[in-house]
Amino acid sequence: MTGGEPLLVPHIFDLVHEAKKRVPIVTVHTNFSLVKKRLAELKESEIDMLSISLYEPISVSSRRRPARSRPGSSAASPSW
Repeated sequence: MTGGEPLLVPHIFDLVHEAKKRVPIVTVHTNFSLVKKRLAELKESEIDMLSISLYEPISVSSRRRPARSRPGSSAASPSW
């Protein structure tokens, strides 16, 4: 499950329960901002995998990556 922050959805665990009836593995992609707040629910849920995206502030990432790999730069887009 992905698209925005799924842990913001009040009934996310009901959706997970319904998904488990249809597919063998349910993965939720989160930015981790609400994991601590909903940790007890996550432990009891039927979620098989929790994928966490980690992003750093642009001020940090721009020092680590060359300009061509930053979002919005023309070199970041494939030329095909």
